[in-house]
Amino acid sequence: MRFANSEGFAQITNFSGLLRVSVLLIASFMLGCGKGGSSLGSSEEAEHIGKVGALIGEFKSANLGHNPKNIEELKNWAIKNGKAEENDFVSTRDKEPYVIEDMAMMRGGGPTGSSGDMSFMAAKMPVVLHENKGKNGNKFVVQGSAPIGSEMTDESIQYLVKGRPTTSSK
Repeated sequence: MRFANSEGFAQITNFSGLLRVSVLLIASFMLGCGKGGSSLGSSEEAEHIGKVGALIGEFKSANLGHNPKNIEELKNWAIKNGKAEENDFVSTRDKEPYVIEDMAMMRGGGPTGSSGDMSFMAAKMPVVLHENKGKNGNKFVVQGSAPIGSEMTDESIQYLVKGRPTTSSK
């Protein structure tokens, strides 16, 4: 018996393996990218951004699992529902609004680079929430709807949102 669209089935099975590997990589980044100590200011920001991360989870629960498209959509929803205030969506360190981006592995496509059968899932998969500018070359980040943030380099964040850099082999 053959599936009518066996290529789409293969993408789904490859996606689940990719998801498992990606979660392990992200966890290892989180363990390896933190600083040894934490100052009072940095733990304050970790909790502050973590509150917004938790709001992403609440937003998803209230919106059939869909992520907010951007920080403005999340902010408007949270304020309207009495869950947050305007200043909750601004970093305590760089005084800039937080940024929400899709994780690289969540974007449509696959090995073939097509828009793919998986693109419909992107709106329901985890996002990366981070400071816009950060401080001293690091930004606080929340992946998914975690209740506390951690510091990462901009390079690590770009890896999460853009994926591994591709190299040309010509």
